[in-house]
Amino acid sequence: MSMVVVSDVSKRLGGASVLDDVSLDIPEGTFFSLLGPSGSGKTTLLRTIAGFETLDRGRIEIDGAPMDGVPAHKRPTNMVFQSYAIFPHLTVAGNVGFGLKAQRIGPTEASARIEAALSMVGLDRLADRPAHALSGGQRQRVALARALILEPKVLLLDEPLSALDRQLREEMRGQLRQLQRRVGITFLLVTHDQEEALTLSDRIAVMFDGRIAQHGTPEEIYRRPATRQVAEFIGLMRFLQGVAGPSGIEIEGLGRAAPVAGASGPVSVGLRPETLTLLGPGETAPHMAEGKISDRAYYGDMSYYDVALEGAESALMVAMKNRRNGDVLAPGTAVRIGWEPDAMVVFPA
Repeated sequence: MSMVVVSDVSKRLGGASVLDDVSLDIPEGTFFSLLGPSGSGKTTLLRTIAGFETLDRGRIEIDGAPMDGVPAHKRPTNMVFQSYAIFPHLTVAGNVGFGLKAQRIGPTEASARIEAALSMVGLDRLADRPAHALSGGQRQRVALARALILEPKVLLLDEPLSALDRQLREEMRGQLRQLQRRVGITFLLVTHDQEEALTLSDRIAVMFDGRIAQHGTPEEIYRRPATRQVAEFIGLMRFLQGVAGPSGIEIEGLGRAAPVAGASGPVSVGLRPETLTLLGPGETAPHMAEGKISDRAYYGDMSYYDVALEGAESALMVAMKNRRNGDVLAPGTAVRIGWEPDAMVVFPA
């Protein structure tokens, strides 16, 4: 069942097109992400769903009900802002229960709901703590509890982890995903962080220039990007030029590969680092090529090697897990690359 349906939505701001005929179907109970660079229109789309922006054209439905003319405070949504908007003069409990005052909830019920919301985000022991004394991660959880206590059908999240440092951001990702599974409602996240979208989401819509370039599961978008623009934005991918014909694809530096349906003429062949391997003595693969390491990045458990290929303008990147007692290869080392036919993604040149 669809929880949010966006149909042919367009929006102009300051004379510029920000959303251009956007259509989207968000299933009930999913963790859905709008992913794209700054200026792609993802936050504007979120704000139109929330009711903070009007539409120039199109239609939005939430849980089967049209939102035409429905103000933000009457929509079955609530939003967690990037800044969290915590009231520093209130306690944790005061912040979480703030929205209940407008609903005229009695003190007994309000107290029970505040307690349940704080327990949901693991802050039940901090109910009386002043908000100004909270850490960044705690403020984020207060904002989540304050939004969830109003029992929205859709929780809207506007880059809620961007203000946190890397370690806390990774920790909060796991907590946010667990929270969504526990409460079971639809979460709609806006983010420019591809790793965040991939790890949190059931489904992702990738946006550029006010349009949706691709919509699917994280695996679909990562493994089979619909366009080169999506491929370059999601993860690491290097490209080599090639020529496709009925008998196969001739790829610079790699030789001939099997034909790809629909590919003809000049093409760009994309390969991700983890789909390639450096072959040891005696090892073979369906496709092999010789090269030389031109650069190396060491990440402890992994090393990423740039491998220059004869006849290719661009180097390929190969990701290899570092063995406990193995050597990390130095630039200048001659190597053999191995890869499978399904590793390549082909786009028109």
